[in-house]
Parts: sequence; C-alpha cells; structure tokens
Amino acid sequence: MRIRSIPDGADVTINGRFVGRTPLTVRDLAPGTHRIRIEKTGYVPVDRWVRLQENSLLEMDVVLEQRVGILSLDIQPDDASVYIDGLLRSGDTFRLPVGTYTLHLTRFGYRDHSERIPIKENRTVVRRVRLEPAPFELLQANLSQRRFNPDNPGPSGVLVVNFEVTAPGAASVAVLSPANELVFQSRIPSFDERRQRVRWDGRNQTGAPLPDGNYRVVIEARGAADQATVRRVLETAIDRTRIVAYRSTLHATSGALFAPDTLSLPAGNFQVSAGALASLHSADAIETDFVPGHFGLRAGLGAGLELTITADGFFAAPVDTSRLQAGGGIRWAYAATNRFSAAVQLSGVLGQTSTARANPHDTTANWPGVRLALPAGIGFGRFRLVVAPELAGAVSHPEDNGSGTDGVVFWTNGRAALYFDHNDFSAALSTALRFKPFGPGSTGDYSAGPDGSSSSGFSGRPEGVIRALHAGVELHYILPNTPLALSLGVATHFESTDRWALLAGGGMGILY
Repeated sequence: MRIRSIPDGADVTINGRFVGRTPLTVRDLAPGTHRIRIEKTGYVPVDRWVRLQENSLLEMDVVLEQRVGILSLDIQPDDASVYIDGLLRSGDTFRLPVGTYTLHLTRFGYRDHSERIPIKENRTVVRRVRLEPAPFELLQANLSQRRFNPDNPGPSGVLVVNFEVTAPGAASVAVLSPANELVFQSRIPSFDERRQRVRWDGRNQTGAPLPDGNYRVVIEARGAADQATVRRVLETAIDRTRIVAYRSTLHATSGALFAPDTLSLPAGNFQVSAGALASLHSADAIETDFVPGHFGLRAGLGAGLELTITADGFFAAPVDTSRLQAGGGIRWAYAATNRFSAAVQLSGVLGQTSTARANPHDTTANWPGVRLALPAGIGFGRFRLVVAPELAGAVSHPEDNGSGTDGVVFWTNGRAALYFDHNDFSAALSTALRFKPFGPGSTGDYSAGPDGSSSSGFSGRPEGVIRALHAGVELHYILPNTPLALSLGVATHFESTDRWALLAGGGMGILY
C-alpha cells in the first residue's frame, strides 16, 4: 500500500499501529479490511477504511485540512501597521492556523502595542485596540562612521547621521568645526516617519571642502506640541589618510591588474568583486581556448593590514582541460602619507599546473606559488606611482610546458602601476615583467627544450632575461550613493611575435 499526503510528514497508523510518516509504502499487509489514520499537528486527522485484495497495490493520496481560526481586529487609528509573528499583514480579519501568535501594532506618533494571541479551531478572536499617543522622544542617534574621508567613493566618502523620533516635530542637524564654527546645517521641517537620515559630504554650506580635523554633529529636535528641545551631540572626524579605493584582485592581492597597491583598506571596510575576460591570441600562445573568471574578497584588518582571498577559473572545452586555482595574500602598509607609501606583502596561489592545458603561459601573471613583494609608491595630486619588485617560488613554471621541474624554481617579477582616483572614478595602468628563472628546479637554461634545441612544447621557450611582458588598463566606477562598482579592463601578454594574447572583459563588485 502506497500512502502520500499534502503536506508530507504526516503520521500513519494502520489498525492502531504506527507504521511511519508520509510518503511511505507499506508492504506485506494481509488481504482484508484495514483502518488507516493519517494525522499531523495543526491538521484535521483523516480516517479511512480500505479493503485490500491479495497481490494488489492500493494507492492513497490525502490532502490534509488545516485546523484554523479567525482573528478580527478593530484598531484606532485604522492606518496602523499590523505585524503577525513579524510579518506585515494588510486588512483587519485574518484566517490563521491553530496556534499562538504575536500581534504587534505600530504607527508613527503612537506607542507600539504587542500581545500574544491564541487562535483556536473554528473560533473567532476579536481584539479592539486603541493606540496611545506617544510623547516626543529622540532615539538611537548615531553616525555611519566615526572617521571618514570625503574623497573616498561610495558610502565610505559620506557621513550619514541617523536618528529616530517617536512623534511629529521638526529638527536641525548642524556640524561644528574644531573652532566651534557652524560649517554645515540641514533642517527637517516636519517628521512623517520614525527614521530620519541626513547626509554630509565633508563640505561647508558653499560646497568647499573642509580640512581634516575633529567635528561635532549636533542634532536638535522638538515635538509638534511645543515640547522642549531635545539635543544630542556626536563626534566625528575628517581624515584624508583613511583611503578607500576600488581595486582589482587578479593576482591574489589588491591593486591594478598586474601590480599591487601600497595602501590597505581601513579596519571595517571590505570589497567583494567578480569578473570575466575574453581572449584573442596567437596560434602558439595556448593549446586550448579558455575564458578566465575571477572572484576576490579583500578586507581591512586594522594597523595597516589587509587580507585578500581570491579564486580563479580558466574554463575551457573539453572540461578536463580547465583549471581552477585559489589564492590569498596579506599586506602590511607600514608607511602611508599623501606623498610616500610603502608596504610588504606575502601572497600564495594553489592550483594544478602539470596536466591542465588552459592558460599554460600565465597570461594573468598569477602562476601558482608563493610570492613576496615590496611595493613602494609616490603620490602627486590624484595620481600615485607604485613600483613593486617581487620574488616568486614554486614547483612548476610557465615555461616548463606542463612537464614540471626537478625541484623548487625561483624567478622575479617587476611590477608597476600608475593609479588615478577621483571620488567615484578610478583608473590604473599596470605592467609586469617576468624574468629568467633560477634555482635548483630551473635545470639551468630554460631557453632550450628537452632535446637541447630552442623549441619545445608549444613553439619554443622564450629566450633572454625578460621572459614575458604583461600590461593592462582598467576603469572602475562606483554608482553614486551606492556601494556598487562597475569595471572594465583590457590586458595583454607578450612573449614573442608568435606567442601573445589580448584579454578584455569586465566585472562588478561592492565596496563598503
């Protein structure tokens, strides 16, 4: 016998014996008449008598009817918001399954009302509630940031003053300078809701930028019934050394497409980004076509530290030629001024390289291994030039043609980037040079193939000290008054006239 119910999970008894919960199949029932009972808490039980024939299958489908009751409300004022178990409901009469519910009524200008109401089967519960007018109060005044930089993009470049009021009235929000002078004021002539919000962009009343320093935010509110003025004072600071900028994370640390930055996100700020690229390449550049995809997460840890976690996929057909890799990096920005900045960063990437044919020559300058870089930057206006010598080590190399090495191989990368940041817009030009490998795993001269010739694998390993050149340009735009960022980028990888690739694509992310 096969028994199903809507909803599932109903208890089934046959001739008074529990046999399981729906859906279920009961076997080896004796021919004859049986009493079937199907029941579930909150639903009307179903009793059926069935007759089974020998060597037969009987199917039973049952729709259980909920035990319900009625809640009828008479509320004044009648436009109050009604929440039942936290869900906003409309109307004044509700058909509810049997049980106990939390009723919450709220309206601006009145005290909230909450109570627990039991609903019984086939009963109507009537509640008449008259909300009491609320006295005027100023509640939960706070600032979105204790320190902020008006030059930063998105929410990190704006101070939001939040507060709540309980009844109609008016308010003003003023900002006082370190010299106690009024530099900004916003008036709210009347309240029609609890939550109030005022945005300040770090400028004075004429729109001129204000200098760094400590500022006081003064909220003064008064009820409509000529009640006493309520005053709250909050502290904030303009700090242009607190730099938050949208950055690529393509090489397991944040920066430009091919070079790191020298600055770390402040504690509490983070970025999430994702993107993809399409490629155009020479016939000898790669063995199989692939599409690179990237995901990155970066977070400020405080004390100049920033953590980056990344995941990359080089997706190709057939699927077994695709390659996945994951990476992470930590940066310590030990010097950060408007003119000079410097950092130490350690990063690593894990991924299979010996058998996967997608991206065999490292077109994204992010080969699996461990890297140590020492970026240093010089700022001039909205531009910053960063140069980053980097030492890399791994058990494989882009020039080994998938055959692996005899041990650890080392090489150096020369990375550099020119950054431009202006409010919601940022751009970068970057480059990376990969130099000749060395160390026990380099097997001497990488310019020769296994047979001693100058060609092996795809079309011959590169020769000379500089083995590969990467270059890229990127644009990022933070949509106004949002943390959402849109990105575009173009990059190239060049080893020789018969081995090159051009990449182009875009992505999006959140900077907060």
